[in-house]
Amino acid sequence: MEKIEIKKSQTRSFIGSWNINNDDLIKDITSFFDENHEKHNVSVNNDGKINKKEKDYLEFKITAKEIKNKKIDTLSKFVEILTSCFKDYKKNWDFLNKWEKLYLGEIVLEKHLVAGHHLAYHCDKMNINSSHKIFSWAYYLSDIDDDEGSVDFKYLNLSFVPKKGTLLIFPADWTHIHRENIMKNNEKYLLRGSFHFPDTFQELD
Repeated sequence: MEKIEIKKSQTRSFIGSWNINNDDLIKDITSFFDENHEKHNVSVNNDGKINKKEKDYLEFKITAKEIKNKKIDTLSKFVEILTSCFKDYKKNWDFLNKWEKLYLGEIVLEKHLVAGHHLAYHCDKMNINSSHKIFSWAYYLSDIDDDEGSVDFKYLNLSFVPKKGTLLIFPADWTHIHRENIMKNNEKYLLRGSFHFPDTFQELD
């Protein structure tokens, strides 16, 4: 058996990025998180266990349906912006237009305290239960220093410090496993989630 290399015409990361530096929106989102402290949970692994060597942050989960039914205007505004960016992302690859129904999954609000992190490499599509997820997204809400909180995409050899207002969209699969490095001086807020296929074939009718 002989390994061969296929000549590449170009290299693409399939990561879309936008600057959504809306100070009022960001302030409202972080305030919403802090005001709902009773809904905060300590981050856990897929097995439901706490392992602070792999991840260490506070999180608050909410669905798009809850946002609509409870009329949470702050997050509704963000969902509109996210949807607009996703439409812009799809313009890069015409094949994506074949997927007429992609749904917004659960939204996770995260707060990384000083020393907080998500050091374990991860992606949103980790097992059969998450196999319907197709794209991940993350929206960074904090100004942080250059020596903390960087995002590493392992197989892309890509590392950067996300600036306040940065929105990313990228494939949810193993090709884009990534991690959030340790906060040294500041706290970091972010929103994250995924777009996914319909959960049942009936929804495609």
